[in-house]
Amino acid sequence: MNRAFQPPLKFFALALIAAAALLLRFAPLGAALASPEFPDNISRPDTPGYLSPARTLAFSGVYEGTGRVPGFPYFLSLCFRASGGEEYRLPAILLTGIGLLTAALCGAAAWIYAGDRKTAVAAALLAALNLTAIANAPMLLSDTLFGLFAAVQWIVFVTALRLREPLWLPLSAATAAVGALIRPINIAWIVPLSVLILLFPGASWKKRIAAAALSFALFFAGILPWMSRNHALGAGYTLDTNTGAMLHQNGAMLLAAVNRSDFEAEKAKLLEEQRELFLDTAAFPDEASREAWRLRRFRGLIAAHPFRWISQHFDWHILLPDVPTFSELFGATTPGRGTMAVLASEGVFAAVRHYFDGKMWILWFVLPLLIPTALLYFGAAAALFGYLRNFREHWFDVLVLLAFAEYYFFLPGPITAPRYQIPALPCLSVLAAGALTALFGGNARKTRVSAPAPKAAAKGRAKGSSPPATAK
Repeated sequence: MNRAFQPPLKFFALALIAAAALLLRFAPLGAALASPEFPDNISRPDTPGYLSPARTLAFSGVYEGTGRVPGFPYFLSLCFRASGGEEYRLPAILLTGIGLLTAALCGAAAWIYAGDRKTAVAAALLAALNLTAIANAPMLLSDTLFGLFAAVQWIVFVTALRLREPLWLPLSAATAAVGALIRPINIAWIVPLSVLILLFPGASWKKRIAAAALSFALFFAGILPWMSRNHALGAGYTLDTNTGAMLHQNGAMLLAAVNRSDFEAEKAKLLEEQRELFLDTAAFPDEASREAWRLRRFRGLIAAHPFRWISQHFDWHILLPDVPTFSELFGATTPGRGTMAVLASEGVFAAVRHYFDGKMWILWFVLPLLIPTALLYFGAAAALFGYLRNFREHWFDVLVLLAFAEYYFFLPGPITAPRYQIPALPCLSVLAAGALTALFGGNARKTRVSAPAPKAAAKGRAKGSSPPATAK
């Protein structure tokens, strides 16, 4: 065969990696669907809270209750309608596809960010091969759907930076509002976004203020109708009434640390305390009063132990890959073993021994799958190190990292479920890919998000041409 017609070796390598990514995405899904434990094996304690309103919305056209924001139940209701009943295979398959789409958006964001195929491919692969994202993709939880909107927030922001046009950023705010209706953790994200807009490099104050004001308007226009609906139902101006669960989750973690006791025991005490109080229907006549008490009680715990509370928001355990969920999808292990309490009290190694009791051999099969996650963290750490080493030049890059990654690590506090990483993965995968290709490709400029784009190149992109490499 003529050499000119032989596909390059890189093509085969990339095709092999892409095939591995597809296999890793769909093999756990296939195992879960074929299991006699389905759909329990793709459910968590949070799942019934989504399924209940999804059922009534699908079959009666009415959204019941105020316990959950409507985004994920609405997605489930569409799946139920499409399948003609309460069928869980379709949402599991679609969520797995959404996970792959999110990885593709990470690659697109990296293309805009760095302007070259290597970084784009690296970012897409880091996202596609991330074990936490893989394990949680088919789960009947809102995290994967929320991750898609987090990726859209990020790609809009990167586009605005490359074009030096802050008036793109209200689109990011509007996307964040939809994200808040999927996971309420996004409700405060308008604050870091507004800071980034007001400090936006290379734009006039007039544009920055206009962009910030429009972003605020679009964000609250997106969430206020739902908050007003909940208020009309007696729940107060809130996105959902599940927020008060922080009392027996984060509050129990705080008390366990202060009292050197067990998380589950403290959680049981708090739940019993509120159960007894809420029997007084005169004092607590509606959901708004009960939610207000839970939040007030939680704030009281924070006020009593502020330093311990703030320290729990910098828990590196949130970075641990979700090996347990991956293992459970294949039926090798089972959930509900109280591992989070062991992790909080005794550390990682004790938690691993507790969870894989008698089945430590599973780790030998999983360890190779952790390589992409290790590369992601290494690349992100390298990018951050470069920013901090030359902080005067990269201070805005640090703020971007705080807004798009640390925000999602900080807000969950001591409840360090690995799936809470998912909305931070688009930003981390792009920055890590840029750092890795810079380290191994010799182009240090790729690690800077906020570098100005040449005017001619910006005009070319407006006409549809490819974005250039980042210029310093």
